[in-house]
Amino acid sequence: MKKKNNNKALYGRANYNNELMQGVKILVSVVILIAIIYFATAILTGEINFNKTSNDNVSKDVMIQYDEIVAGQSFTRYNSSYYVLYYNFTDNSASKYLSLRNAYIAKDKALSVYMVDLEKAFNSTILKEKDAKIIDKPTNIKDLKVENPTLLKFEKGKVVQRISGKENIEKHFESITK
Repeated sequence: MKKKNNNKALYGRANYNNELMQGVKILVSVVILIAIIYFATAILTGEINFNKTSNDNVSKDVMIQYDEIVAGQSFTRYNSSYYVLYYNFTDNSASKYLSLRNAYIAKDKALSVYMVDLEKAFNSTILKEKDAKIIDKPTNIKDLKVENPTLLKFEKGKVVQRISGKENIEKHFESITK
């Protein structure tokens, strides 16, 4: 009889240990899942970047700028007339666009020129796909499709002019800067 009682005690401890191990496994699985979601989100938003240069650890002065916007803000700027320049900020021609923009805005009575970085994940939705049709004067962000680079002129939140291509944008800025 004593052997049966000892067996029940052993089975009770084994059951408890199995339940404890299952609980630990579930807890570890949940923590791993949360970590995977965090890292995926951080990579998509650019918080984690694997293409860092050696100067990334140098502290930089913080400066608030209002010229870079997200694509969704293109139609909702407070100015009555303004330009939005869509391009990849790391493109070889990026410095050229920036210098053309700066030369233009230095002019008296120049319109504001906002910039949208097409490389950012949340702006990539407006990039034209291969066979997609571009609406010349879209009325909302859902209809907006652009190529890299594109300059749009807005008046009262509506597109009134579209200029696509590096050479065309350069010519346009040079003509309005004179």
